[in-house]
Amino acid sequence: MVSGSPSHASDGPRADELDSPPTSEEQLVGWRAEPADVIDCQLSEDDDEDLSQWQPRESLPRAYLPTQQNPRPPLVQFGLPVATETLLSYAKKLEVALPGSFPPLNARRCADPAFLAGHISLHLRKQYSFKLWYANAYKLPEGTNVLIQLCSNYSVQEKGGQHKVVEAVELVKRELGLEPELQARWYCDRRWDSPRIYDDIDVWKQRFAH
Repeated sequence: MVSGSPSHASDGPRADELDSPPTSEEQLVGWRAEPADVIDCQLSEDDDEDLSQWQPRESLPRAYLPTQQNPRPPLVQFGLPVATETLLSYAKKLEVALPGSFPPLNARRCADPAFLAGHISLHLRKQYSFKLWYANAYKLPEGTNVLIQLCSNYSVQEKGGQHKVVEAVELVKRELGLEPELQARWYCDRRWDSPRIYDDIDVWKQRFAH
């Protein structure tokens, strides 16, 4: 539905909180459901580490939570996978309903899922006051091209926790006409190692911890 005008991160739970009752954020992403040893990849900083095979999942292993002891885990994103055709259809509706609200579409832009997802995310941010963005992730379902990002493992608390993120999942599905049963999941970002590249983690968070 198109209506209206076009509209960092925390260190996460401390190690001594992992055995306490789950917070709303933990209930949202099921962090307590998978202890650190129930993962399908290594979290070492070895040069041959490869997270491209990290499987999308409903819950996040504890080892991916930023803590004082583990301040730079690999970057993973919670979001909804979307096809370019779905984004293009929505962009065309915006052009008609709100002239001038979307950059002019040409052949190149119509075929670029990052361009479409980025501008649609900005529109929905203004419409609903929730900081959506997009991400390039591994292992997206066949037929989809980009992830509409709702939070990362570095930003879920900043996004308002369970209530706000669940609301955002539903509004994105409603706006883009996605299947009601589609579930948001955790996906490994193609820049999963970016937290380790920056000497100052706060600088990295300002740029990447959406």
